[in-house]
Amino acid sequence: MGNINILPPNIQNMIAAGEVIERPANVLKELIENSLDAGADEIFAEIEGGGQILVLVQDNGSGMDKEDLLLAVKRHATSKIRNRDDLFSIKSFGFRGEALPSIGAVSHMKICTKKEDADFGYSLEIKYGKQGDLSICALNRGTKVEVRDLFLQIPARLKFLKSTPVESKRCEEVFYKIALCHTDKKFHLKRDGKERFKFSKDQDIISRIKHIWPEELVNNLQSVNYRIGDISVSGYVCDPKYSQARGDRIIFYVNNRPVKDRILLKALKQAYSGMILSKEYPAGILFLKISPDFVDVNVHPAKIEVRFKDESLVFSALYRGVKSAIEKKYFESPYPEEKIQDKPKKYLSQALAEYRAEEKKGFGLDILEKDYVVSHIDISEKETIEESDEDTEFIYLGQIEDTYLIVKDREGKLIILDQHAVHERILYERYSDKKFRSTQKLLIPIKVKLPEDRDKNFANELNHLGFEFAINDDSILISTIPAYLTGPEAEEIIKEYINSDKDNVDSLIKMISCKKAIKANTRLERGEAKELIKQWLRCKDKEFCPHGRPTSLYFSRKELDRMFKR
Repeated sequence: MGNINILPPNIQNMIAAGEVIERPANVLKELIENSLDAGADEIFAEIEGGGQILVLVQDNGSGMDKEDLLLAVKRHATSKIRNRDDLFSIKSFGFRGEALPSIGAVSHMKICTKKEDADFGYSLEIKYGKQGDLSICALNRGTKVEVRDLFLQIPARLKFLKSTPVESKRCEEVFYKIALCHTDKKFHLKRDGKERFKFSKDQDIISRIKHIWPEELVNNLQSVNYRIGDISVSGYVCDPKYSQARGDRIIFYVNNRPVKDRILLKALKQAYSGMILSKEYPAGILFLKISPDFVDVNVHPAKIEVRFKDESLVFSALYRGVKSAIEKKYFESPYPEEKIQDKPKKYLSQALAEYRAEEKKGFGLDILEKDYVVSHIDISEKETIEESDEDTEFIYLGQIEDTYLIVKDREGKLIILDQHAVHERILYERYSDKKFRSTQKLLIPIKVKLPEDRDKNFANELNHLGFEFAINDDSILISTIPAYLTGPEAEEIIKEYINSDKDNVDSLIKMISCKKAIKANTRLERGEAKELIKQWLRCKDKEFCPHGRPTSLYFSRKELDRMFKR
């Protein structure tokens, strides 16, 4: 007898189940999507024990007759696919014909279903792949599926489940992500007998998301509405000050399907570049509408990942939509339309190249950090002495801990400025301007040893800022530097830059700005502080330093009264 044999059908089904059913949340997702595909506009769900004890979904959809029910629990049975071309233009949620038989293979599943015009419904039970007899059940309309004791007879799978609270949370995330993109339908979720979410029909997204995210965050969301070609981007993104260390408040939808996609995440982070720290994530709920012919949803068994035919166009659409929405809110002068159109072009090739490079070596969730970067406070003593507060946009009140500047603006708001962050922003915008690209020759060239594995991609960046140099096998000899640097400063910056993994102009300017900016714990004379504030007020993106930290905090009279409980 040979060593190769065909697995029994029950073992085949258990293996197939692993493609889509890894945990209770997968069960909940598949059942809710089946309800949506059945035309339901009211969906009730319930979980117990993190979904391992019970996952129940009941809907008022079209229901099934006896023949369809018996076919629905067979592998590769579906009502959505008729031919090969349908696979490449998916418009429904469930189509694989794998969910119900896969669930039934690893649980005790009971289905009760009834078509609206039928006299009665039909019920069918499957216990770990063993199908019972068809029976009659009482149901008004639609389908009710109960899944109990998930993986109970499969200890190897059971031990990979997380704790009950973690699995419960994952079920909740699946539930509300679906509910957020179907606001025309009623959704109700119970967890361990207690009501968790109850969304009424025709409830808007903001009203629903207030049940999920902190109210203050939701109240500060900015709307996104953008179209380029056949791609539209809509939804909401957060105020940069509500960024956080994790990306769990980023929700993407492609044609109303919740997805996780690296290129979308990269475009979103790129839009916030210079407004949040590189390790922070914004919050946002974004909907992309694209022709089904231009997106492949069949690249992941659970359909949570997609592949776009034109990544550049998708990246550009999301970047532009989010960027323009943020700038309308936070900057006095949003990009003119032509600049919004042109701006992503200088990012796209680099961002996509890095994305693909990261994909080859194993992609993490950290996004391309496109940093912004930028002289000393140039003060005329005569100007600062003769100028009075009445002639300016602000009243300077003083300095705290030689680090923070206290200002009152003409509207009466109290402003606290971080002098280092403010100066970094000023320097970045100055050094980025070609008008400030004057240079100076060095009497004695600076020699810096190159790391063994350092490529020579940095040469263009150094040339761009006015450095002149020669490179040999193991060192770089610098003969000319920007006029705003001293020789020792230039040497320190070059050493740090070539020993880093950065190779773009923004990173270099950012590094120079940080080195040159006033540090914390530095005492400023009144005239110096006022000149710093004046220059900061003229900055385009003055609310954030090049690294994305806030430069300022604002407190209105109302906010101060609230803090003092007046």
